[in-house]
Amino acid sequence: KSYKLYFKSIFTPITLLGFLVLLGLAEADNILYGRVLGFWTTGKYSEDTAIIVSGALAVGVIIFYAAKNLIWVQLALNGSQRIHDEMIDKIVRSPTEFFDINPVGRILNRFSNDLGIMDRLLMQAIFEVLEGIFYFTAIFITIWLANPLVMAPGVGAALLYYFITRISVKPIKVLKALELVTRSPIYSQISLTLSGLIAIRSFHQVDTFIKEFNKLLNNHAKAAYYYWTMQRFLGFYVDFVSSLYIISGVTLINFARSEDSAPGLTAYGITLLLTLSEYLQWILRQTISADMFMASFSRANNYTKLPSEADAELPSDKKYLNESWPQHGQVDFNNVYMKYRQTTEHIIKGLDLHINPGEKIGCVGRTGAGKSSILQILFRMVEIDKSQPEQLDSTVLIDGVDISTLGLHLLRNSISIIPQSPVVFTGSIKRNLDPFEKINEDVLWEVLNEVGLKPYIEKLDEKLNTDMTNASSVFSVGQKQLICLARAILRKNKILVLDEATANVDFETDNFIQRKIFEKFHDCTIF
Repeated sequence: KSYKLYFKSIFTPITLLGFLVLLGLAEADNILYGRVLGFWTTGKYSEDTAIIVSGALAVGVIIFYAAKNLIWVQLALNGSQRIHDEMIDKIVRSPTEFFDINPVGRILNRFSNDLGIMDRLLMQAIFEVLEGIFYFTAIFITIWLANPLVMAPGVGAALLYYFITRISVKPIKVLKALELVTRSPIYSQISLTLSGLIAIRSFHQVDTFIKEFNKLLNNHAKAAYYYWTMQRFLGFYVDFVSSLYIISGVTLINFARSEDSAPGLTAYGITLLLTLSEYLQWILRQTISADMFMASFSRANNYTKLPSEADAELPSDKKYLNESWPQHGQVDFNNVYMKYRQTTEHIIKGLDLHINPGEKIGCVGRTGAGKSSILQILFRMVEIDKSQPEQLDSTVLIDGVDISTLGLHLLRNSISIIPQSPVVFTGSIKRNLDPFEKINEDVLWEVLNEVGLKPYIEKLDEKLNTDMTNASSVFSVGQKQLICLARAILRKNKILVLDEATANVDFETDNFIQRKIFEKFHDCTIF
């Protein structure tokens, strides 16, 4: 199934057929070239004819081999690009549940390690397996023409190859997975040790960490050793069977040759037999490798099938945009149920709440009480549950409009938030304040002056164009929170959410932010 999906991501039926024909032509041309050289040595052709024919076939070999390599690389990379783009699209549109159950490291691993394997190792392995199939088909046809009896030991060799490969493939896969699993803790241990060097040295734990690192290194070395030993097991027995087949094949060609058989074809068949062993071992190893690398494609392809959030934009949104919705900021929760995943319990159960325009609502409760869940319902980060009959009338209304009927962009752009941990984005200060470049710079300076950041930013060399990629070296936590406050003031929305907005700032900045909020948002609904 994975191979079918992989080829489907690379080829259309027409391009696949064309590529297979090209592979066949390349190997046929290669065999014919060798055969013509044999005819040339027997003197059957004039020298001019032999030079022209062999030269044309040699040029054909170069063209066919170059074409099949270039076409395969281009098609395979295009396929990887499509998979990557689909993964990006699905990840960006995934609901928050996906990020709750998948650590960032796992997601990044799909885009780095798995796509890297697809771009390099998997592409190369599958190409060489396809090339090998056509190459061996051409060889066996040529050998069969030289002496059909050679195919008898060939069938026996093929059965032995199948048996050896079947024995080897599972241990090789398991040992490769074990080698990868035992490698990760080494990097984690190095990172942990470097980040805690002061504590390690202060408490004289250097020897403990060295012993732990050596233990992890030994575990990885064992797995790696057994993996490569299994590879050698496969290589040895493939070579052994190939040698037996070559010996029996050459013997049959020489001693069962009829008087009418062409000496050139016989010699050519023997030459091809002698090249069989080394190349066959490589192709079998690449077949197993392709099977292992296909797991990376499967993991990447699974990310192209992730469920998405609701539609970002709907045709009906234009009506509300023209009406500058919401105009008042009235919020109604009607029999609202919410749970984070289908397998978990409800966090919000039958919540009824009416909030008048301009009211200031404090959500108070201990950890896990459901404070942040209310915010997630407002932003539709998690959809309300309507799976049971008693929940069918569950709605959240803003100014009388059911938010489930709105596009997510319209809804989320209509609610401002100042989070507990200030969020700043890669790019300049100006881009953080006005990402869509719709606001005049004079207005930006005016708002920065209101939040008390104008004198500080004016002293910066780049001023509004100062890069905030490494925001910690430019602004303190309190100043970053003021950037979030300035962003909220610029939005001029009728609903504002504060998620413990002053929990991480000093007392003076706390008072300043609180004062500005009630000054600038006095007529807004505030959670």
